[in-house]
Amino acid sequence: MAEFRFGPKTRSDLEQVVYRTYICQISRFLDAHGIPNVLWGELMLNASHSPRDRPAGCPPCQSGSLCPFYHPYSSRAIPYAHFNLVDRGPLDFYKPEIFGENPREWYTLELFKKSDVLWGAPEIPLGPPTPNDPDYWTVNDDRLPEVAIEYHLGRIVDADYPVKIPSPARFAESLTLLYFRDNFPEETARGHHWDSLLMDMKVFLKKHRLFELKDLPSRTRSWFEFLDKPPGNKTQGRMGRKFAMAMRRAGEVPMRSPWPSAVLGLPEWREELRQWGKKEEEEMRKEAEKVKEEMRKKQEEVKEEQTA
Repeated sequence: MAEFRFGPKTRSDLEQVVYRTYICQISRFLDAHGIPNVLWGELMLNASHSPRDRPAGCPPCQSGSLCPFYHPYSSRAIPYAHFNLVDRGPLDFYKPEIFGENPREWYTLELFKKSDVLWGAPEIPLGPPTPNDPDYWTVNDDRLPEVAIEYHLGRIVDADYPVKIPSPARFAESLTLLYFRDNFPEETARGHHWDSLLMDMKVFLKKHRLFELKDLPSRTRSWFEFLDKPPGNKTQGRMGRKFAMAMRRAGEVPMRSPWPSAVLGLPEWREELRQWGKKEEEEMRKEAEKVKEEMRKKQEEVKEEQTA
């Protein structure tokens, strides 16, 4: 895969390489070597594990244990392998020397296991998906909006290879599962990142109509319906914990994330928030009982008036 290392001279060349040439050539290479793959997230190729998928001739990451992927408060998904492809110049860091001699910044090829990011989706097909496949589309699918290359979004009209992507419904499902896996029982930066992407998918649902609620699995659909309501953050946290527990019991979400992540907030703050949440939940329960009792009394009054 050494031929996939590029040295673009201008910003325009860089955009063309990274957001067009890059993904098409790599997807073609993986398909040719019998490795099912799909573009996932922002220029991330989700590849099934295979001993043949380690690129030759690409310099490995220079950062070692200091790589941002492994920072305890990182919000990024952690690939099982990543390789440098596009040189962006000298590393802009306050102590670049700790990364070795002449450290550079790179656009990287990041390989993920399907079982880490898309475990709820059907198996990835080798080669182009069938027409009207509900689970996998291509980057030049006519259903995607066409956006200028500068925005790095939308349909890639000039793609010269049918690079696969999860359908919007499958991507929404994967983000929901990742959110419940990585943000419970304790909140993490990575869990918050999945939550922010879920908000973006709500825009796709309402504005672009790229998928409908009926296209989602029942649990994901229920969560999107809940997100349409205007609850407070604490209400979302309580409901999220209930969803996460139910999904773990049903085997829909792993018991723990394969990616280590530091818990947000100090222990005493988290305990205070938990106690606050319990108190608020108890107050809401009492208020609901009060309303129910008032309705019962009114019904009795109506019956008494009718029998008088």
